[in-house]
Order: sequence, then structure tokens, then C-alpha cells
Amino acid sequence: MRRFKKVVLLLTSLAFVISLHINTSQATEHLEVLTENWPPFNYELDGELTGFGTEVIQATLDEADIAYAIRSGIWKGVYNRALSQKDILIYTIARIKQREHLFEWIGPIAARKQYFYKLKSRTDIHVNSLEDAKKYRIGTQDSDAIAQNLIAWGFDPASDNLQLFQKRVLAYRTLFAGRVDLITGQELVVKYQLELENLPYDAVEPIYEIDVEGAYYMAFKKGSTPKLVNKVRTAFERIKSSGKLERIVAKYK
Repeated sequence: MRRFKKVVLLLTSLAFVISLHINTSQATEHLEVLTENWPPFNYELDGELTGFGTEVIQATLDEADIAYAIRSGIWKGVYNRALSQKDILIYTIARIKQREHLFEWIGPIAARKQYFYKLKSRTDIHVNSLEDAKKYRIGTQDSDAIAQNLIAWGFDPASDNLQLFQKRVLAYRTLFAGRVDLITGQELVVKYQLELENLPYDAVEPIYEIDVEGAYYMAFKKGSTPKLVNKVRTAFERIKSSGKLERIVAKYK
């Protein structure tokens, strides 16, 4: 039987939470894994990283018998680091056209849906198309997949039309402060994030489903060691076929 030791360390100077999971059996790889605070997929609870995506990653790497350290940080920094160095695993990352050639994709972990949200009190806002949305101030997270989508569709981060924030929650707070008209988000994520911020979920509503492609994955930078990529991919397929992935999904429904 494999034995594991887990150490959790908060490094405030680096703005990273590290959840170090050491496999003390025969593992030789020591993998760096990166994510962001994005409940319920990945988030910190009582000093430990958890969430649906995190549980999938842990199950996959335990199955692969790979020792790993998970670090959570601001998405733009996490994303840029994963692009700058091979053999780093990133999750939960949307597989979109702009990123397709940049990564080796493993998954999917979950489906991807995105909406424009507004405050229910803003009865003056009406969105029936992307062109309609360009009339309003939209807040979203810098370097996020939906931000990349919107920029590709002609939304302009150089104007008030598209305001980019380092953290998704800052866009949510700005919505409640009346400094943006719309935010983007996935229903479950918006609900979890607002609850964690003590902001009323029943004060917002989705008003337009954004037609987005892809799903959420884990990924390595293109050109990473094929043996490592294949080992992780094979382990993911094993937890999927064994029913373990489905059991993790059921916990978050």
C-alpha cells in the first residue's frame, strides 16, 4: 500500500499557498502544479487547497504515483509561469482556440459555460447579443479564457467596455459598487464566490449565455517531456474508467 505525507505551508511573501503532497513509495518525479483560487474548482479551506478540480488532480497524480506540490496564485502569474517552463502542470484551464497550440491537454475535467451577469436592480440593462454587451462596462479576470474570448470578439480592454482585474472577485465587488455593469461567470462559480465574499447571490442574475467553446482541463506546456505527459494522461483515463472521477463530480453537484 502506498503511504503519503502532506505538508501545507502558507508563503505570504510570495502570495502563494503551497500544498505539498509527498509520495513516499517509489515515485521519482516531483511535479510542480499550478492553479488559482476559483471555488468550487480550486480554493483554500482551513489552510489547505481543495475543490473539485484539486480533487481530480490529486486522484490523477496519486494514481500516476507522482510526488507533487500544488501552488495557488493570481491567474495571470500562474498562466504565464505555466507557459514559460516545460513539465509544469496547470489546472483548471479552459481549452480554447487561442490556447490550443500552446499546451498538451489532459481531460476534460468539466464542461464550460459562461454567462453575463448583472444586478437584478439594474432593469436598464438588456443584452440579447454580444453586440448589445459592447454597450456596457464589463468586468472580468485578466488572462482568463473568457477575457481572451471577448478580446477576440472585439471587446476593448483599452476602454471602459472591458475592464480586466487581477482577481475575479474584484470584478464581482466592482459590480456591487456600480462601477461595472456586467460580469462574466459560470453559475456554480459565481454562487460559491459571492457566498465566500458575503455578497448576496440572489442580488444578481444571468442575462445572456455566452457561446463559448471548449471545456476545462489540466495541461502541460507544449514540448513537455512526453513520458511525463503520457503518464499523467494514462492515470487520468484510469480514474475516469474506474468511476472515481464520477464520484468526485457527484460531491459537487
